[in-house]
Amino acid sequence: MGRRFLRCAATGLVLLGALPVAGARAAAPDDYVIDHVETKDPVIFVTVDDGSHLSRETTQYIRNLRIPITTFALPEQVNRNRRRFVNLLRQTGMTFENHTQTHRTVSSMSYAGQRAEICAGNREIREVIRRQPAFFRPPGGGWNDDTVRAAKKCGLSRIVMWNVLADGGTIVRADGDSGLRRGDIILLHYLDSLPDSLDVVRREAAKRGLRMALLRDYLLPAQAAG
Repeated sequence: MGRRFLRCAATGLVLLGALPVAGARAAAPDDYVIDHVETKDPVIFVTVDDGSHLSRETTQYIRNLRIPITTFALPEQVNRNRRRFVNLLRQTGMTFENHTQTHRTVSSMSYAGQRAEICAGNREIREVIRRQPAFFRPPGGGWNDDTVRAAKKCGLSRIVMWNVLADGGTIVRADGDSGLRRGDIILLHYLDSLPDSLDVVRREAAKRGLRMALLRDYLLPAQAAG
């Protein structure tokens, strides 16, 4: 199980993005933890984590282009930007997943502590969005066996990592290669630079004949994807 990770500074904040070491596989034996999606479809998956804020310009950009985004934001951030996020849910199908309650590094916590932190994140996202999170992403990319146990106990179907970082408009792959490939899970953050970063991803995807899709459409049974 690949649990080592590199640290990459995200533009505009002291945010650290973790990329699996090239050649390492960030997946539990039953593929509960994934960093990409095995698919024959020409699709990539844009995921956006917590950041500074969700600006009006970013909201308009995502809405106008109908970009399908899987959001891993903290409950406090979602609640603070509730109106904009709810509008994006309705207008683009944006989904809201679990990134913990308080952005703690769960791999340094006990199993009981991890379970409490993750389940609280579920509960608070559900209170704001009225939808149950399906996936978990650990802050900083750190996880261990207790994280898997806790996420499953909280009813989450997968731990979703990533294999591409695109903050700041530069595409960085975990395998050291360049460009995008089908099944890639791309990490971005809610920064003022997000529209520019999404532009880079969109252009690169178009060049390679790829389109953006929601993780729920590929990782959940059809009846559970709503």
